[in-house]
Amino acid sequence: MEFQINILWSSVEIGFEIENKKIPLSKIYFWPRYDGWKVLKYELNSKRWISQKNSVLILNEVTQIIQYWIEKRAKLDYDDLLSNFPNIKILGTY
Repeated sequence: MEFQINILWSSVEIGFEIENKKIPLSKIYFWPRYDGWKVLKYELNSKRWISQKNSVLILNEVTQIIQYWIEKRAKLDYDDLLSNFPNIKILGTY
């Protein structure tokens, strides 16, 4: 199964949603405003057709993106972000 993580970037929070071949699999969840990672984990686990392995892969990548955001949130470098996370799509910044 092919997944894509879409993100919204700001200096105060990061939003993320998961797509499967352009079909949204989740809402947009924000971190740290809400514990978006935990809510995403719950949502992925509720979708029985997504394997545990794929859920773990998605959550691991979201964790890496959040860690990257914590380090670089003041100034987004599109090229650096996309070179580190080629499976993401930047929906916008605000």
